Amino acid sequence: MNRVSFGLRDDDEKLIINVKPNLIFDKEHLKLNYKRMHYLRNKEKYKQYNDKYMKQHKDYFKEYFKEYAKSWKEKNPDYFKQYRVQSVVCECGCELQRRNLAKHKTSKKHIDKFL
Repeated sequence: MNRVSFGLRDDDEKLIINVKPNLIFDKEHLKLNYKRMHYLRNKEKYKQYNDKYMKQHKDYFKEYFKEYAKSWKEKNPDYFKQYRVQSVVCECGCELQRRNLAKHKTSKKHIDKFL
């Protein structure tokens, strides 16, 4: 295996990749590595910007996803009905409907099977 190193400046950490000797790097591959190196070098700036942006638009995203979920539920009402009445088998071996699973896991019957 040959070792090929990518770095954009002398002071950058070099990204070292093991490659087969007959592998030829095309422009797309080099472009992806350039983008990756750029991201790694500016990771903190991206994180700060993202945190700032999310704080500013938190309420918008919250409302957007709430509306999206509501519209999806209105378009697909049968999905939830079918999902809730599916028969499932609990870890304890009891067969029940999915809508009762959370309550069943706190029941004495379920807990006694594991003690």
